[in-house]
Amino acid sequence: MEIAFLMVLALALLVWGIYSLVRPGARLGHAVAGLLSVAAGGVMLILLAVPALAADGAQVYAVSIPPDLVASVIDVAILALSALGSWLIKRGADWLKLDHESKLVERLELAMLPALTFARERLLAQGKDLSKVEVRSELVGVAATYLLPKMPGVLRNLGIDAEGLRERLTGRLDLVAPLPGQDTVNSAQIRE
Repeated sequence: MEIAFLMVLALALLVWGIYSLVRPGARLGHAVAGLLSVAAGGVMLILLAVPALAADGAQVYAVSIPPDLVASVIDVAILALSALGSWLIKRGADWLKLDHESKLVERLELAMLPALTFARERLLAQGKDLSKVEVRSELVGVAATYLLPKMPGVLRNLGIDAEGLRERLTGRLDLVAPLPGQDTVNSAQIRE
């Protein structure tokens, strides 16, 4: 049983070492670790495989593996597997958070155009000129006031306060209130 485990460990060291050597963009530290891993895995594999491949009547010199060494190797392997498992769990959680965050940003981006359109229509109904800086600032303020109570959870999860929302709305302002000489963009072009 211990021999099979040590053979698997030797193969794992050998494969990891080869991967570290041929990996694109490997640093010098990875190359050194790869060489050491290939050497250790190869020596372990040879020491374990030679007695198993010897003929039945042949004299084979084998080194017995102390039980304390086997227990230590098993402990290190379990520790390495638990570290790998926790790393995988963290990467998965980071990926899920990133996916969740991108969906929140998409929801906010989709909600900003109707808010700006609402504010534009309100200011145009009042007869204001949208090319003036003061009116454009007022347009952003109306859109932010319209959007803040509608998406408090999204804004809180993204860490966007009222000022940050105004900055985002200002960046999208030309979609609904272009300056003279600019073309308007319809909502179908925004989603592309």
